[in-house]
Amino acid sequence: MCLASRIIQCGAHLRDVPSQSQRWAEHLSTAVLKGHEAMVELLCKAGVPPKVENRWPYIKCQSCLPILHTLLKYGADPESFVTGEKPGFPLIDAASNGSLGAVKLLLNAGARVDLYLPRHCGTALQAAASQGHLEVAKYLVQSGADVNVPSVELLRHHRWSIFFNSNEMVACQTPVQLATKVNNLALLQILLEHGASAMACPVSTCPDFEAICCYQATDFNRHRPLYYTPVYDSECMVHTALQYGVLRRNLNIVALLLFIGVAPDSRVAPGVGDTPLQMSARLGNLELVQLLLSSGADVKASPAAFNGRTAIQGAAESGNWKILSMLQGAGAQINAPAGAKLGMTALQAACLNGHSLMAGFLLAHRANLNAAPSPLAGLTPIQAASVHGDIGLVRELISLGADANAPATEMGSTALVVAVKHKSLPLLEILVQHGANVNLTGDCGLRSPLREAARVNWLKGVEFLLKHGANVDDTPFEVLQSDECADFDQELLSPLGWAISNCAEEMINLLVQHGADVLAPVAFKGDASRNALIYAILYGPDMDIIDLLLENVQDLENYPGWEDALKTVFENTEGVELEVCELIVEKTSSLPLPLRYKVIQNGWDALPTSGIHEDEENLLGVIKLLIKSGADLDSRSKDGSTLLQRIAGEGYHQPCCFLVGRGADINTHAAQSYGTALQEAIKNNDVKIADLLLEHGADVNSPALNRGVTPLQAASINGMLEMTVRLLECGADVSAPAAPEQGRTAIDGAAERGHLEMVQLLLNAYGEQEALGTVCNQAADYAEKEGHCELAHWLRAYSPA
Repeated sequence: MCLASRIIQCGAHLRDVPSQSQRWAEHLSTAVLKGHEAMVELLCKAGVPPKVENRWPYIKCQSCLPILHTLLKYGADPESFVTGEKPGFPLIDAASNGSLGAVKLLLNAGARVDLYLPRHCGTALQAAASQGHLEVAKYLVQSGADVNVPSVELLRHHRWSIFFNSNEMVACQTPVQLATKVNNLALLQILLEHGASAMACPVSTCPDFEAICCYQATDFNRHRPLYYTPVYDSECMVHTALQYGVLRRNLNIVALLLFIGVAPDSRVAPGVGDTPLQMSARLGNLELVQLLLSSGADVKASPAAFNGRTAIQGAAESGNWKILSMLQGAGAQINAPAGAKLGMTALQAACLNGHSLMAGFLLAHRANLNAAPSPLAGLTPIQAASVHGDIGLVRELISLGADANAPATEMGSTALVVAVKHKSLPLLEILVQHGANVNLTGDCGLRSPLREAARVNWLKGVEFLLKHGANVDDTPFEVLQSDECADFDQELLSPLGWAISNCAEEMINLLVQHGADVLAPVAFKGDASRNALIYAILYGPDMDIIDLLLENVQDLENYPGWEDALKTVFENTEGVELEVCELIVEKTSSLPLPLRYKVIQNGWDALPTSGIHEDEENLLGVIKLLIKSGADLDSRSKDGSTLLQRIAGEGYHQPCCFLVGRGADINTHAAQSYGTALQEAIKNNDVKIADLLLEHGADVNSPALNRGVTPLQAASINGMLEMTVRLLECGADVSAPAAPEQGRTAIDGAAERGHLEMVQLLLNAYGEQEALGTVCNQAADYAEKEGHCELAHWLRAYSPA
């Protein structure tokens, strides 16, 4: 710092070099980011344009404000001195970070207060309000900030996406909404005093509003668990100011908004989301319910279409007796129908949440036991009680006439399917005794009692269901071919598939004893299916399970996918399991020779495995095993590479030595994804393997293909001086052409990476060729592009001695 100050005092001025201007700009950005005030002063005074490439976190600290002052003093545009961002970003970012000093500096320097950037919280006032920065927001309002931003026109001008980020969620809400969201009463009062609307929710005018703000079933599918409880605190949801006040349980905010005339039933849009009274009931807040009822809230308001509840349904859901009684006294309807999607009647909601006494109260007051459930993911009372696992309530509902075998709604579940998760045999017994079908499915056929029991690894449940006639080969794969499941992209398993994935040997044995077909697919995803053996190899692999499955295969030759057994091991597991390979190879002995060879060769062509740090000795053991079983050393995989090419660049020295010793071809031409073995070894800086290959006659002039490199080019690019000398001594061509795509000659690659000694060595190898000047100029161009200016200058001035 002292040195910088002295340089400034001496009047030093940086010479403007066009080729270096970008570098000086980077230095300024670094100085700003690091908070080096004196260096910022030095660079700005010397003529570096006052622009910052980085986001500027320093404004959070008051002690760093002098840097901002310096930038502005030397002409920084207060709206756009942060490059890569749109005008207005500095002020919005300062407001978001709560830096009042920075906000004042920028406004005083001429920054416009209402520039709107949707990707960065909208305006500065929205940004400040979203973080609850009272003093910053107050100053912005006093400076003329629009308190009713965003306008409908601003919102329509921006192209909103259903993949909102948190900043965009701020940008689409008014300062009043944001103040109540962060529970800031003082900020709310300031905004209202300056004319802010307490009811505005302009984002609701967007064409895709419900999808954008997650009020409809855009994210509602069988890919995720169903949630019947309210999800009010989701960052992707927008509420009115009054709704936010309810969510924050802030009586003062709610009372203030009601006092100034906000409608007590206000929602973001008609039929979208719960009313404030419904929200209060679902949250179980008696005081808010009393306040809203006294202000005229509609006790009979219809539920929202998606996961909505009437007020009395919300009270039954929360289990609050006082609220339920108050609402009933105010005229709420006990038998109000369930909403369209994930809706619940009051009785269904009470059963779902285990409020058995409240359910009894509702039944005593003539709640309809057989009221229709919500068409989408709805539940009957007995299904809801089974979700909660309340056996007493289930028994009582059955005694009153509830149907234990009621079919599932679309994306809903039967009572038996949802009861399985509790692992309660008495619960299953009572349902089955009263007519529940053990093979009746739910969720569009994607869930069955047996599959659920296997999924949760409940052996006794599986045994009980099989005893009562459950289909042991219950597979939903044909369901996936239907249009209603076209968007389902998760892996779907049969009972045997779940048992394998859970490594539940006893359950696998039980299922097989009951006739489970080990040849049939047990896993299905997209258009691909896997049989039991292949799936067992993937999930473990557990030797006992694999052996158990193989024991139950009568004709291995006809086992689907068997020819890819070894390939599956190598491509889908993190390391080679020699024991598994030995077992598979042993089983191939009973196969006809062509199929046996195919199993071995498919595995060979898939080596090495996907494991990044494979045990070399283990890999060597597998290679020896497969060679002993007839693998072709030089066979090429689908991409045209041999095993030696694939492992030469992976550091597998022992396997390479073994393959070379067995006579593997070390000069196989470069393939689509691999160079020659020597190219691969040098490209990956493996001197040990490269020396081995050179000792056995590897071609030092194998051409560079498919974005590849010759051995000499690879060594030059990597700065491997000793290897380069050896290659030149072996006759490597220093002027060999570069690969057609993204290739570099040896000297171009060395210059590009700034390897001066390497460049000198290569120039010596060129000797006094006539075209040496062209070679040097081209190499200099590559060096200069990467900032190696001294090397570039030296190359252009080079002449052989």
